[in-house]
Amino acid sequence: MQLRPYQNDLVEQVRQAWRDGFKAPCIVLGCGGGKSCIVAEIARRTTWNGKRVLFLVHRRELVDQIFRTFVRWGVLMDLCEIGMVQTFTRRLKKLKKPALIITDENHHSLAQSYKRIYEHFSDVPRVGVTATPVRLNGDGLGDVNDKLIIGVSTKWLIENHCLAPYDYYAPDIADLTGLHTKMGEYVTSDIEKAMIKQQKAFADAKDGSKAMSEAYQRLGVDIKNIGNSGDAFNQVIAALADMEDETTRNALANDIFGKSCIDNAENTFKLMTHDTVPPVF
Repeated sequence: MQLRPYQNDLVEQVRQAWRDGFKAPCIVLGCGGGKSCIVAEIARRTTWNGKRVLFLVHRRELVDQIFRTFVRWGVLMDLCEIGMVQTFTRRLKKLKKPALIITDENHHSLAQSYKRIYEHFSDVPRVGVTATPVRLNGDGLGDVNDKLIIGVSTKWLIENHCLAPYDYYAPDIADLTGLHTKMGEYVTSDIEKAMIKQQKAFADAKDGSKAMSEAYQRLGVDIKNIGNSGDAFNQVIAALADMEDETTRNALANDIFGKSCIDNAENTFKLMTHDTVPPVF
């Protein structure tokens, strides 16, 4: 298997970084850019030179995924150990010393579990790959990497037919107007307030809908007909007009039409808020 030109260029930049004296470069490449293929090629060259590779992942499911990629790419797996950082950090004394450490999802490597491995093999060169060279708290990777090697952009990958173009859809889950941003992301506290406000509005609407449905049912009106014709509206008017208990009648009218009252003599409604008759459903 062969790398694409932009992928091969990143491999060569890593090799040059090591020659220039950098110990722990990090490749930055967007999702879909082929980071797994790049590290597979680096691991293949290393193992075919008779040297050991230690590959770090942060989730169990990635172990099998990377293993299959490496086998398909021709990595000598007798010389390559793939595992979760949480496992390796507990078994440092049992690990054979590698000639190269490769870190997947390198933005996680500021965690102490990664640092313990790096410190244990302090003289071993490393390389990491990530699409996001920054932690969620805004910290960079300067503590664990000494050079960033920036790959092509996602836009470039699409324009050069390495990735398919896409249409992005997202639900309008909250009103984000006026929310503050920090480092390109909405401030967490602002987002939480907006979501709470949205959830309250949804809950109010849900409660109102339930109250309206129950009011129709108490009047004997088939709610399946609502919206299909004016007959349902006329049924509501007639049912309310026939009710003798004014308190109950007004309560049901309020659930259906909002703040309103009924005039038995005229057998019509007058909305108190807008001073208009209710619309025909």
